[in-house]
Amino acid sequence: MNQQKQSILYLEIIWWIITAIVVYFVMNPIWSAVEGFEYQWINVFFIVILITYARHIFLLKYTFLAFTSTRFRIGMIFLSLPLVFFIIQMFFDFQTYLDNGGNGELFNNLKISMTQIEQGNLLQYIHTEMSFFGIGAAITGLLLPLRMMLSIWREKNEESI
Repeated sequence: MNQQKQSILYLEIIWWIITAIVVYFVMNPIWSAVEGFEYQWINVFFIVILITYARHIFLLKYTFLAFTSTRFRIGMIFLSLPLVFFIIQMFFDFQTYLDNGGNGELFNNLKISMTQIEQGNLLQYIHTEMSFFGIGAAITGLLLPLRMMLSIWREKNEESI
């Protein structure tokens, strides 16, 4: 393995560690207060997609995608579109859950006793971070195919990524 690919492998590992740390710190308030949060894995999925796709959009030259075949990047273009629809559907499911009184079910599964104000703060935190990461994941899911098309075009016309 040459030096450049080895450096990119190290960067990839570092980014996955950073992603895991962000997931832990964002989800820890929920995991420590709520038992069996129904949307916890969707929430983790949103965080991972947002960080990973944003990294590929802005730092493509320093990711493994820079060394993949054109066919693989075309596949990423077509796989991203159903992923965006899935993200949007899961986000709307979460909104519907909250609108239909899911917060009452959420607070029945508390691990620790909380005052009304603390419950309201927790609900606001969950709603805000799910909205941020869900919408961010959908936006980056729409932008990554455009970045892949730009990468393919540059590779064919300018010999760069």
